[in-house]
Amino acid sequence: MNFGFRYGYEWNYYREWLGWSGSNWLSVSYSLTPKISISSDGYAWVEFQPGGSLEAITWSATPRVELNLTKDISFNLYSEFVPITSGSNTDLSSNRTGLLFSWRIAPKSWVYAAFNTYRERGEDGSLSETERIGVIKIKYLWYF
Repeated sequence: MNFGFRYGYEWNYYREWLGWSGSNWLSVSYSLTPKISISSDGYAWVEFQPGGSLEAITWSATPRVELNLTKDISFNLYSEFVPITSGSNTDLSSNRTGLLFSWRIAPKSWVYAAFNTYRERGEDGSLSETERIGVIKIKYLWYF
């Protein structure tokens, strides 16, 4: 388990003002079996207006499941939820779901395949897919 917090008077680049803001985080993991583990990361960001009133609270929760088929092959499935609280309303702002396949093909050499989708709240209030991507990466260590 890992947790912490930060609070300070600083420049808010997104909102373009100087004001108080803070964040906290919590990370927890647990092995169900030697091959299956679950974990979750949670974050919260609090933004205040220059006058001191609350602007928004943004939350993020990312549950993960990792399956280690062998010592060299693993799958990682996650879904990141980002709700935003502004005033008395809390709405799911976005959701990213992903799958990562990792295979160690030689010492310190890996093949990765990653796929994810990103959904964002539109003007009509529904989550619609805005991005879908897949990537294959090969990392090979040359000895000489």
